Amino acid sequence: KYRLPFRLLCDTEGALAAKYDARGLMGMTKRVSYYVDADGHIADREESTLRIKRHEAFIERVLGRARQ
Repeated sequence: KYRLPFRLLCDTEGALAAKYDARGLMGMTKRVSYYVDADGHIADREESTLRIKRHEAFIERVLGRARQ
């Protein structure tokens, strides 16, 4: 729909949240955005449960890197 130059992941079972330290209090999932580089490594991440603007800024930074 948005033709993003990257893939989005929805972890409905919580398996990846547990593996990548995205579990919060009482087992709830934290809101975390990851930048995975071309080699499949996590190059950067942003964690913010309440401040969506931080994720938006993170995505802008990541897209800026991808355009370079």
